[in-house]
Amino acid sequence: MPSKRCNAPLCRTLIDYRQQYCKEHAQTSTRKQETYSERKEKDSEALKFYKSKQWQRTSRNYRYKHPVCEVCKEIGIVSVANVVDHIKERKDLLADEQHLLYDESNLMSLCHTCHNRKTAAERIKRKT
Repeated sequence: MPSKRCNAPLCRTLIDYRQQYCKEHAQTSTRKQETYSERKEKDSEALKFYKSKQWQRTSRNYRYKHPVCEVCKEIGIVSVANVVDHIKERKDLLADEQHLLYDESNLMSLCHTCHNRKTAAERIKRKT
């Protein structure tokens, strides 16, 4: 039976591919998801960037060239890349580094699990 990782950030537990979370994280998955308007109010600049035609085109083309999650691939797991992520975060780019937003050397294809894990780790690092 095919398996995948739990969708919880930083969890590496392998579960049945039809499930979303392992037993440990199943009860935390019931939390309320933010609505579109709540996200828009919180970070309208980011939402505007990710909805732009230029980013949509860049993301689609990069996923076409790199269809497998790059982190999973390194450890021998084949999973579909659903997200294109910036290696150096968009928020951390200086004014003279804005060209890196669309530069393939600063992008990587990730599955949702790896993207959530990477984002959670970056948030923790940012808080400290």
